Amino acid sequence: MGYSRSSRTGVRIPSRDALNIYIDRGNIVANVVAAIVFDTTELAEPITLSNARTWMAQQLGQAPIFRRRLWRIPLDLGNPFWIPVEKTSSDNQVFVTPMTEPGWAPVEQSIVKIMNQRINLRDSVWELHALTDVRGVEGFPEECCIAVFKTHHAAIDGVGMAYTLRALFAGNTITDQRGGDTVEPIPGALPELARLPGRLFRFLRAMLISRRMPLPPSPSPKSVPATRFNGPVQLDPSLRLQRISLARARQIKKAVPEATVNDIFMTVLSLALSNYLDEHSEHTDQLATTIPLDLRPIRESGSANQTAFLRVDLHADVAEPIARLRAIHWSALNIKEWTKEIAVADRPRPFEVVPAAALRAMMPLARLNAKKKNTVGSTTIFSNVTAGPNNLTFLGAPSFAVFSPMPTADGLGLIHQICSLADIILLTVTVEKQMMGDVDRYMRNIADAFDELEQAALDHVRSQADLDPDHRASGA
Repeated sequence: MGYSRSSRTGVRIPSRDALNIYIDRGNIVANVVAAIVFDTTELAEPITLSNARTWMAQQLGQAPIFRRRLWRIPLDLGNPFWIPVEKTSSDNQVFVTPMTEPGWAPVEQSIVKIMNQRINLRDSVWELHALTDVRGVEGFPEECCIAVFKTHHAAIDGVGMAYTLRALFAGNTITDQRGGDTVEPIPGALPELARLPGRLFRFLRAMLISRRMPLPPSPSPKSVPATRFNGPVQLDPSLRLQRISLARARQIKKAVPEATVNDIFMTVLSLALSNYLDEHSEHTDQLATTIPLDLRPIRESGSANQTAFLRVDLHADVAEPIARLRAIHWSALNIKEWTKEIAVADRPRPFEVVPAAALRAMMPLARLNAKKKNTVGSTTIFSNVTAGPNNLTFLGAPSFAVFSPMPTADGLGLIHQICSLADIILLTVTVEKQMMGDVDRYMRNIADAFDELEQAALDHVRSQADLDPDHRASGA
């Protein structure tokens, strides 16, 4: 359970973050993973276990997350705590694995293993894995090292990961840790037991008041038909990368100036998914994706996870690509505005005060609810995170790109993650093998969908120019 009597002070973990500790079991692995590609072609000295551990030991002061571990109240009578790691060494969290064969396959196998292996939170909340001697991967430097940083979702979210990468590989010190940095005495089991009835009362009261304050109607569809990607998983995914051209996205944007780059990427994925399912005789005109929205600029919650998850209609019933892009743009805009309105509304938020014991009791119900259904809230997940400028380094090796695989879970067997480092943008597709045995075909579907949308945008811009006499007279 992670009990300890060696530390009597710690940082209480908010309920929103503690939830990720309790769901981390079965076919849910609550890890957040980022992989940074470093160019080692001209590196003077090889990256070894010894120098990697020495380097990491020098980074432990860069962020509180590097110096924390979990302490749980007996029987989870109260929310757990982050307590300081007593030892100064990071040896048990740093690993170096040379790739003995060229190509993507050994890298994929290593990352999947890292991604799906749970973190021992009693010792630490993070791990660093260096995959060295990576060669023969299309689009990568001739020789590179892939540094895979893994942490627990209880300690961080996607935006927090971007800040942490810059702390680790760019020297940007993080002085405060999302999720709290107020140190307090850790109570024993009996005081927590005494407080539990009051906490349960506040939670139930917040639930009742919340139910009496109905939300305004959501602009998102309540559900969509389940697809092959929405059943139970085996935690045996394929990983594929595809480089994304921002210049091409900007060309598409000329046809629909109000659209965001994210809208364009979602439209590409919508077209690709529609085509893939049609090819497998599984046509559906209803698809939706879950996207994250960072709430930090809107409302401070005090938790490490300050992300709302929105459901966006992918408008698979709209055949024409530019019309589909417009429809997705307005759906995304409307659900974002709706979510922001809810986020700042003066209303109770039960899951910010739910006691640990209640969270634990809810987990079996959540697992029962994860069984395969005819309809689901979302077909897939799409996320987009920027890692900032390309000035990361690892033992003298310069960064090339960042990508972010995400563990699959029951009901979510297909995940799309876009990460950008300066102008290098990589799309990571994570998909269960039993759900998609021909992942390379799907990657071609994505490339074809990008071509289709780009051509539709060019045609649209030309047609608009033909209708504009001033444009024709200018000779443009």
